Amino acid sequence: MPPEPDDRTEVGVDIGGTFTDLVALHPETGGLVTGKVLNSAFGLTAGVLAACDEVGVPPEHIRYFVHGTTLVTNLLIERTGGKVGLITTTGFRDVLEIGYSFRKGTFHFLHEQIPPLVPRHLRTEVGGRINVRGEVEEPLHEPDVVAAVDALLGHEVEAVAVSLYNSYTNPEHERRVAEIVREHAPQLFVSLSVDVDPRIGEYERVSTCTLNAMATPTFHRYSDDLSPRFRHRDGIRYMHSGGGLLTLEEARLRPIQLAKSGPAGGALAASAVARHVGYEHAVTMDVGGTSTDICIMLGGEIQQREVVELEHGIPARIRSLDIHAIGAGGGSIVSLDAGAAVSVGPRSAGAVPGPACYGRGGPAAVTDANLVIGILPDAGLLGGGVPLDREASARALGEVAGPLGTSAETLAEGVWSIVNANIAQAIREITVQQGTDVRDFVLVAFGGAGPQHAAGVAAELGIRRVVVPNHCSVLSAIGLLTADLNVFAAQTGLFPIEALGERGVQEAYEGLREQATERLGVHAGPDVVSERFAGLRYVGQWHYVPLTLSASETPERLYERFEAQHEVLYGTRIGTPVEIVDIGVTVTQPRERDLAAYLARTDWGQAGEVAAPVSRPMLLGGVRTPVGVHARSGLAPGTRLTGPCLVEEPQSVTWVPAGSSVEVTPEGYLSMSVGGEGSP
Repeated sequence: MPPEPDDRTEVGVDIGGTFTDLVALHPETGGLVTGKVLNSAFGLTAGVLAACDEVGVPPEHIRYFVHGTTLVTNLLIERTGGKVGLITTTGFRDVLEIGYSFRKGTFHFLHEQIPPLVPRHLRTEVGGRINVRGEVEEPLHEPDVVAAVDALLGHEVEAVAVSLYNSYTNPEHERRVAEIVREHAPQLFVSLSVDVDPRIGEYERVSTCTLNAMATPTFHRYSDDLSPRFRHRDGIRYMHSGGGLLTLEEARLRPIQLAKSGPAGGALAASAVARHVGYEHAVTMDVGGTSTDICIMLGGEIQQREVVELEHGIPARIRSLDIHAIGAGGGSIVSLDAGAAVSVGPRSAGAVPGPACYGRGGPAAVTDANLVIGILPDAGLLGGGVPLDREASARALGEVAGPLGTSAETLAEGVWSIVNANIAQAIREITVQQGTDVRDFVLVAFGGAGPQHAAGVAAELGIRRVVVPNHCSVLSAIGLLTADLNVFAAQTGLFPIEALGERGVQEAYEGLREQATERLGVHAGPDVVSERFAGLRYVGQWHYVPLTLSASETPERLYERFEAQHEVLYGTRIGTPVEIVDIGVTVTQPRERDLAAYLARTDWGQAGEVAAPVSRPMLLGGVRTPVGVHARSGLAPGTRLTGPCLVEEPQSVTWVPAGSSVEVTPEGYLSMSVGGEGSP
């Protein structure tokens, strides 16, 4: 039953590249309703409001609103964020352009120079110097700051990034620069590296601060437009890249933390589903309208990373779930490359005009191929809310197939196989090619198109078990509602590992814990928990290995754990002295949501015996063959179906090929045993 629209309603909204997904829950009655709408051409806020209208929950009645969005990712990749100026220390104007100063490939002697985030005429220098010990060697030259502000105003910048040399050891000069900027140009957004990423590593710190500045104006305009629609503004949360939630205030100060916001909720939910069905190792696969997001769970834990590369290796040093995205989704465009070979993606038709079958003059796309094959119903998507035109799909695919001397139907089957191969190869790159055998993993498939391709991808990888959760099409939005509020704070602290238990190190950790708790604000309750981290390296190395610290950690035990992890990552133990580079603390306010029980809140499985399926002609090896189509709502727990067959729900379709079977678990999940090739 849908939740009653009152002040207790909780809502999760995930804005993807094509669709906006919404899940609404009444926490006391357990009433749950889901909605999915095409993104609005009139902006993100319009899409959110349309989704609220779809499920009948007015924004003013929402007590708790959690948001996952690709807004920050897209504007940084496309460089459509605010016009930014950089203020840095004399002599460091070109850090963004120099970057890492190495070739991405051994034999890439000639390569295109990627334009820096900030062009040189918008990068300014100021006098003053703080050394590596945090001592002021040269006072800040304030007239330089005033001149820099005037110069940047002349170029009509919207935001200023301030990143001074060695500021992570002493923030005094950066704080003063911010004061001067706000005195002379209060209209400018100011990002300080000591607020965004106060750690060693000049390029990473400048890059992260600059990206934050680029994201700030657009995110502020968006949140200023969206937030007034909600009466309970203190209930607004944003999913951050690390799989936790931020308050509105924290997200506005550090929007760079939202760089992987969209896919994080789905990875959290899918990994919980894998654990619930008894798997500690899983591949999560979210295939939406624009992209496929892949995440790996090992030993019950989602893999994480300390640096996200958003575009051409440009780093954002933020704690993030290790999510890999490729341009493979329902809207991925089908075309011929220069060699007359079929290419699928990475460009997408998006929501407007969308694939050809949307009837808006769009190009041939993956959704068209799946419609022509017969995986998708002629009745359309979203329970008929998005009608599909099979003839338009066939015409668009025929135009691509014509130069190849083949038919639209043959091309459609080829496109389906190409998409599966592309996704499987992306999974291999982060598993098999790094020494991880995935054949005994479970593949958790979700997103609107995930279950359409899951069997084919699993067969490519040798994975024998696929799980399709309840409400798979909006699983990312469900994951948002179950996430915890948390904040990560870190700083550089260069000291030998033997100093771990000393008072100075403990005081540094305590200071970070207090800082992170303060950033939780009024939301920090008595049940707040904290977790400590350390980045360690062999003395003389540059890269470091992040590790979680237990409450009883000793230097000896930490050294052994570091060497073991170093061997896993790099294949060797050196046995030389180790130092701690960075320390960090995560402070969490738990939500105490049981995702498995949450997903099980459904009426599925209450229909008794399985209703007789209808049939739909599908292309199976080039031949149209009637295939049974089962309504998922009518499948009781314990029901077992053998392929080939289709399991339909309003927002998705699961393809079960010949040689495979699917069983409904007690929770209502579809658990597929994959055999054969998984192909139509």
